[in-house]
Parts: sequence; C-alpha cells; structure tokens
Amino acid sequence: MKIRRSRTGLAFIAVYGAMAIPLLIYAFGIEGDYKGAYVLKQVAVAPALLAMGAIIPPHLIKWPGFLNNIPVFLLLSFMMIYSVGWLIGLLGRFVLSIGYAYMATERVSRPTSPRMRTARHLLSTIFFFALD
Repeated sequence: MKIRRSRTGLAFIAVYGAMAIPLLIYAFGIEGDYKGAYVLKQVAVAPALLAMGAIIPPHLIKWPGFLNNIPVFLLLSFMMIYSVGWLIGLLGRFVLSIGYAYMATERVSRPTSPRMRTARHLLSTIFFFALD
C-alpha cells in the first residue's frame, strides 16, 4: 500500500516550523529574563497546549517528567498542524470532486462558459494544495 502524504499538511508544517523553531531558538538563548523565555516557549508550542487544555481540565493534569518538556509538545503540535492541513486538503478534494461531478452531469467536458471557467479557476486557486 502506498502512503500518500498531504501536501497541504506539509505546507502547514513548513509555515508553522518556520515560525516556531526560530522562536524556540531565541527563547532558549535568552539569559536573565526567565519569564520572557517561558512565555516564548509556551507560544511556540501553543497548539498542543491548547488541545491538551481542551481535552483534560488543567487542574487535573499531572504530567510525568518525560512529557513535561518542549520537544514533546513541539512534536504534538507538528502532528496537530499536519492533521488540520490534511483535513483541509481532504475537504478541498471533496469540493473539487463535487464541482467536477456537477460539470459531468451538465455534459460539459470543458468549461466553455465564462462563469464555469471562473468557478473552476476559483476552486483550483482556493484548493491549490489539494490538487494531486
């Protein structure tokens, strides 16, 4: 079975990584301002922290030592961001398939009217990464 990667998910990870990793490098390099470094580290791994706070009430969380570190939360954030991108790409492919099915039922092999060309161009622009 061939594993298919989501280009939308990978694009989301690239954007998130381009923001989170430099922020963490800067936060770990701060000396003296421990509160500022703490806040920057929390901002970098915010997706995982928000999800954990939504699933488990914060006053019930008793993190084991190996889970209470930034790399684990960064990995969880990457997985969540990829999942959101995968879901958006899946939705884009679904919308495009509905549009192509509609065009097929109208017996239009190619969009000839300006309205159909504009709709197809708009769909392919919005869901650029979903086009495999």
